[in-house]
Amino acid sequence: MVSTGNFQSENFRTRVLILSSSVDHSVFIKQIFDFHGKSVDWSGAGSHSAKSDFTVLQTSDVTEAVHFKPTIVLISSEIADTDSAPVFSHITPGGVLVYPQSFEAVVEQANVYFRKLPYSPTDLNEKGGTQYLHTDMGDLPVSGLEVGVLADLDGIKLFCAQFGIMEEQFYEALAELA
Repeated sequence: MVSTGNFQSENFRTRVLILSSSVDHSVFIKQIFDFHGKSVDWSGAGSHSAKSDFTVLQTSDVTEAVHFKPTIVLISSEIADTDSAPVFSHITPGGVLVYPQSFEAVVEQANVYFRKLPYSPTDLNEKGGTQYLHTDMGDLPVSGLEVGVLADLDGIKLFCAQFGIMEEQFYEALAELA
């Protein structure tokens, strides 16, 4: 585990948190960023890019997340709403929180100003043993993705939008990766 202490000295970088007990979310998001040429530093990767304005930490450790003082946060659906509540008061004012819609009551109790982007569980259809995501562009097969990632696709899409990867671009990468 990487100490978050060294990230505090990198105040020029935007601190991004993926609060999840599974690395699957981070791996998938990294693949989307790589597909679109987005440069971010992933904590624990051992290298830092001079071109990156973002440092990303994936953890399920709330204490570590709180000390990280993130600006952009994605909370995956397998994290309990009450477990994630301490993170809310440590989001940089004016930051962004992407969270499961079921967390609404807990998020509304936060005393810090940040943009709140709730997401619903992913609505998937199954045809012939294959999972499909319904999009405005048609049904997209997504059976190659991990179950946890599938459940949070709408949240991951909102999260990626914070980095300039809009819906159509997200689906383009998803079609290649799924």
